[in-house]
Amino acid sequence: MNAIHRVARRLAAVMRGSLASSEQGARGVVPKGYIKQFVPPNPIVVEAGAHIGSDTVEMSRIWPKGTIHAFEPVPDLFGKLIENTSDLKNVRLYPCALSDRIGAAKMFVSRGSSDGSSSLLLPKEHLLQHPTVYFQDAIEVPTTTLSQRTTLSGLISSGWICRAMSSRC
Repeated sequence: MNAIHRVARRLAAVMRGSLASSEQGARGVVPKGYIKQFVPPNPIVVEAGAHIGSDTVEMSRIWPKGTIHAFEPVPDLFGKLIENTSDLKNVRLYPCALSDRIGAAKMFVSRGSSDGSSSLLLPKEHLLQHPTVYFQDAIEVPTTTLSQRTTLSGLISSGWICRAMSSRC
């Protein structure tokens, strides 16, 4: 089994809550400090759904020699993301959603107790787990693919990438 598969299996175990609590945060949350041991000191991180940048700022500080590519399609959130990351030289921001196609798509915007659960997919199980979050609004957002981002496509194909997905989705 190669190193990537071992890391993926280990992280899946953390997400299921099967590792000792000293190695992880709350159930289902993988601390970035834990992930750091598996990632080179200069990773290329793709953060899909950067929200207002809390994780972006943390990853920028954990990996100061890396580059964080943060995607956030919701305009209000993107504005806050800009404010929160403006002094970070290793962060690149994109006001669009990652998708399997280039163009535009309907984004279901979360409101209520969380504005960090917006999705291109109509939420289902999320509503059962988080009944105080609702999705009454939908907006059209630009979409792109990782392969469209020419600066990233070569790095992705060479394997130098760590994918970070927001736990809010």
